Amino acid sequence: MLVNSKEIILKELLDRHMPKLHMKCTCRVCKNDVLALSLNRAEPAYVTDKKKVAYAKAEIVDKQKNTALLVILAESAAMRKSFKHLDVTLLPALKRHIHQIHILSSLFR
Repeated sequence: MLVNSKEIILKELLDRHMPKLHMKCTCRVCKNDVLALSLNRAEPAYVTDKKKVAYAKAEIVDKQKNTALLVILAESAAMRKSFKHLDVTLLPALKRHIHQIHILSSLFR
């Protein structure tokens, strides 16, 4: 079984630092939106077993790597704050569609 250790690490960081993110809503949907946005921006780190996540966690002891993940969480929380209860995990697909429509419309000008 493959496990994205960054998902586990980001979940833990999100839970630990939630008060500092000043989110208007901390419901499960909003937290998952922040996590999804963060995971889309963070480089995945797969391990073959949940027990091996500890090795990946050892890497974030490095302050620079830990700070980078916290910045991703903070930016994702800020993005989430700007939306009502909207599934922001769909935003990348929506942006692609808007871009495709823009390209198509430019062909007919």
